[in-house]
Amino acid sequence: MLCGNKGIPPQNFFSEFELARMQFSNVATLKNMPSLRSKFIIGTFFLIRIIIYMLLIKPWENVKKIKKTTFLNKNLKSISSVFYHIVMDHFRLTVLPIPNNQSFLPPENRVRPCKNLPFVGYEEELNNEQEKKINLKEEIIIGLYSRKKLLEFFNENKTEIEKLQNKIDEWLDIMFNMTDKIYNEERKKDNHKQKSELFE
Repeated sequence: MLCGNKGIPPQNFFSEFELARMQFSNVATLKNMPSLRSKFIIGTFFLIRIIIYMLLIKPWENVKKIKKTTFLNKNLKSISSVFYHIVMDHFRLTVLPIPNNQSFLPPENRVRPCKNLPFVGYEEELNNEQEKKINLKEEIIIGLYSRKKLLEFFNENKTEIEKLQNKIDEWLDIMFNMTDKIYNEERKKDNHKQKSELFE
């Protein structure tokens, strides 16, 4: 499985934020990947890249029937910013980076981050003073309402945010179990096929 032990992370795909939270073997495959870190990889892909970036920030580029309007853009900007910070806060708290996780690998064998990341959400927010201070290596999307700008919302909705983060965990459990089951079934089929070929 891509996000599990012995998985092979593709070059130029993951962000530095994601790569910093993976552990690598001497041949640059994943190792010591508990379900928490595997679910993290699933979560950043589905929640950050697909739901937030593709469907909330740029739905008119990915869904033909949705037309861009000022009103829709403004509302989606608020929703995507809040959801992004909720998801990223959760991952930063639960999945800590692994210092120097590729330092022992030769430079040519290291897994390189995607050059197009972080994604840009709303270009008008890039000039925001808070946005200028962020650590790009710790972000997957930039150009959203800053965490500081949304501080009042987060302070007033702590209970609801905690409930949402619990729901995120439940969803990640389901996704991990589904993908793990499919992977193991396919692996059994491959092993059976290889054994059958040996006796033909």
